[in-house]
Amino acid sequence: MGLLDNLNKVADKAAKVASDKISDTTRRVDKAVSGADSGNFLQGMLGNASAQSTKTATANWSHMLVENEQIISSYKLIRDEIIVTNNRLLFIDAQGVTGQKKAITQIFLDSIVDVRYTAAGFGFDDTNMYVTYLSNPYYKSLTTTLSTHEFSFPKKLDVSDFYRFLVQLSIENRQKINS
Repeated sequence: MGLLDNLNKVADKAAKVASDKISDTTRRVDKAVSGADSGNFLQGMLGNASAQSTKTATANWSHMLVENEQIISSYKLIRDEIIVTNNRLLFIDAQGVTGQKKAITQIFLDSIVDVRYTAAGFGFDDTNMYVTYLSNPYYKSLTTTLSTHEFSFPKKLDVSDFYRFLVQLSIENRQKINS
């Protein structure tokens, strides 16, 4: 592990501590300020997702789309993004101290086989969604490899359409895979 990796880890830990401190202050401000727009902005500042227009996402990420691929919906965090296209889910992870380096992970929509949803509870809980997908490209192989990815959304953000979309995909994919 190189010196730069160690520096990035230390910086990430410092950013987490600072984020936790800001979180307490932001909660007090969020309580005092009414309105969904300010709440979504403050939630975004804390690292939670908020809805982003497809025009903005397309302007920022069209160079990563393949032919005939279109962005259906998008969620923006301060440093990261979740983009849903007609072919795949893209996770853009800003790395390092500056966030200039981006890691892009994809889950093909036709590989999603299960979705689990945990509604936000009382207080500052987030809504969590767990997407289970086939991580091997050979769906009809004798061995199946599954992976799960977790999404966290602020309770103010309505993700029911996103959830239903993923559940419908998982149902269709299971039928295709097992037929």
